Amino acid sequence: MLRNSKELREYKLVASDGEIGHSLEFYFDDRKWIIQYFIVDTGSWLKNHKAIVSPSLILEPDRAKREFPLKITREWINTSPKVEEETPVSLQKKREMGAYDGTPAYLQANELFEIGREKQGVENTEKNKPRKKIADSPHLRSTGGITGYAIKAADGTIGQIEDFIIDDDKWVIRFLVVDTGGKKVLLGPEWIIQFDSKKRTAQINLPRQRVTDAPEYDPEQAVNMEMENRMYEYYGSPA
Repeated sequence: MLRNSKELREYKLVASDGEIGHSLEFYFDDRKWIIQYFIVDTGSWLKNHKAIVSPSLILEPDRAKREFPLKITREWINTSPKVEEETPVSLQKKREMGAYDGTPAYLQANELFEIGREKQGVENTEKNKPRKKIADSPHLRSTGGITGYAIKAADGTIGQIEDFIIDDDKWVIRFLVVDTGGKKVLLGPEWIIQFDSKKRTAQINLPRQRVTDAPEYDPEQAVNMEMENRMYEYYGSPA
């Protein structure tokens, strides 16, 4: 289902022996926009511990209770690698987690989907170890890190990134929510061609007017397939 990240952050993450907390933000690959990890606030249960959890460890969501059951224990979280407050997002952290939870160091969409369906436990077997060392990559970003980035077209600034529409079945970011100052619109992430971390901007390959004239997005309404198709029809790309 398509949900905004604000809603997903309200879901509880529940281990096999109790609640572990809520997700603070998501780490994703900015080329495929595939979510690689949740950053979890464990609250008062584990003070000063922000845990990293792969979507591959999530079982079938409980929509009624607004919970994501996990195939791990609280002790797994307690002894898992920590996220330091100022640590830059990099594949070095992903390699550390890959060695811990047994998932590949870098996931493609089909790999993530299959691991999430087939993996029955957290095992550190030779087969599940990271395949190879990968150099740190600037393509691994966080939703919290780019929230507030200005969207820049060739002919001017449009607005800023406010939120993200996420497919929580395949864990892919489908749309960015952009606040243009007058209204909120959806923008396909594939139109972002470059990030500038120093200037906190995201460059797109569309004219400014094309985005500002897009259908208005209402955060109170669910993003369904009809809306997704309408947005891609407007932008001229297939859903």
